[in-house]
Amino acid sequence: MNKKLFEKVKGLCKDTGLSEKYLKAITEKMGGSIEDDSTDDEAIESTANLIAEVAKESQGEATRTRTKKPRPKKKRKPKRRGKRKKRKNG
Repeated sequence: MNKKLFEKVKGLCKDTGLSEKYLKAITEKMGGSIEDDSTDDEAIESTANLIAEVAKESQGEATRTRTKKPRPKKKRKPKRRGKRKKRKNG
């Protein structure tokens, strides 16, 4: 993994709250076309932007699934206080 690429991705994703472990994993998987000793800044920049975009989308999706809207509770009839009156048949 290219150190320059990882540092660039880490800088772009610093405000997302994603772990360094996750960023390393995604950079290794998606940054395969960038060699470890590459100095092509343009290629590193474009790959870092792509990785950061995917990381932010995955972070947003994870947040969305964790914070589902609570279902509204069914309204219950209030409990009656005191004794019930008995009905007279007939």
